[in-house]
Amino acid sequence: MVANANDFQIKAGEEFACICFSGAKFSARQLPDPFEAGPRLWVSGKPPVNLDEVWRKWLGKIISERIERFSSFVITARRGSTADRLQARALHFFWGICITAGFIQFDTGHVIWGNLREAAAYQGGIRVGMGLSKVYRTMGVSPPEPTIADLQQAATLAERLEQMTQERDDDIANRNNPFTALYLRPISAIAALQAGAQQTEPAYRLHQFVRTVEAFMPASVRGGSDFVKYGSVLLQPNSKNADALKQMYDLRSATEHHRPFDQRALPGVGNPNDIAMQRARQAETLAREVLRRFVAGPKDLLAHFKDETSLEKFWADSQQLSQAWGAPIDINAVP
Repeated sequence: MVANANDFQIKAGEEFACICFSGAKFSARQLPDPFEAGPRLWVSGKPPVNLDEVWRKWLGKIISERIERFSSFVITARRGSTADRLQARALHFFWGICITAGFIQFDTGHVIWGNLREAAAYQGGIRVGMGLSKVYRTMGVSPPEPTIADLQQAATLAERLEQMTQERDDDIANRNNPFTALYLRPISAIAALQAGAQQTEPAYRLHQFVRTVEAFMPASVRGGSDFVKYGSVLLQPNSKNADALKQMYDLRSATEHHRPFDQRALPGVGNPNDIAMQRARQAETLAREVLRRFVAGPKDLLAHFKDETSLEKFWADSQQLSQAWGAPIDINAVP
């Protein structure tokens, strides 16, 4: 929802977390500024706090400059939780935007969180984290142009990830067994997507994006033929899409086993470098779409991803799967 400046400004005594980016490479022309994408999650082109001279004295030059200068794009989480939880929520929201709209490259990104106490009572309530690891776009992919709908869905994804993480942590505490924790596969999928986005080499990016897609397939899936079989359920039924899936998996396997990324994995293809790059872009698209539809979709879908048993049952019911997934994708439409 569009907000006025007074609503956007953080008040004294309020817990908050911001991620302040410089050089963020995306188009914001479709977005109001500031904009509340979901409950207590905001995006803007400036920080949600004005620092007077008293604040600068209390905070110090370095923190003050980081708050004021890294302001080309700011994500803010506020109210309703502790600053530490708000920090995690802001990071979830950033990755939600990358999933729903596309990967946002940036020059620097700093997390600032804490309690905005009155300056006279300031006792070290604001903290500044280490810089975020950089995120890259796959070669040939245009900078994202997030829409209001993208940001709203990103806020939903952040909420779902927070829910899954909390349930997982509670489950680990109760059973003391992290290897059978709830939501292992979707949380692992997001970690794989993050790892891929932080790589510059197409081979390593594709490898992680294919792993992201695999995480939502039944645990019984093994090898390239199974990947094509189950992946084809998500795509429009034609041989070109099936061929693309097979080549994606073969390229993934080449990287997994330390073989050349293109020629060995694409025998008989006249332009293996170009095809390999296209498969990397297609793998990214499919990975983001799987997370967007399954994690940021209807809330009751999360129950299907709690453990391997529920995931197997989900895939065994073709009608249920089809309804949850929606319209099949033409992956070959991705250039």
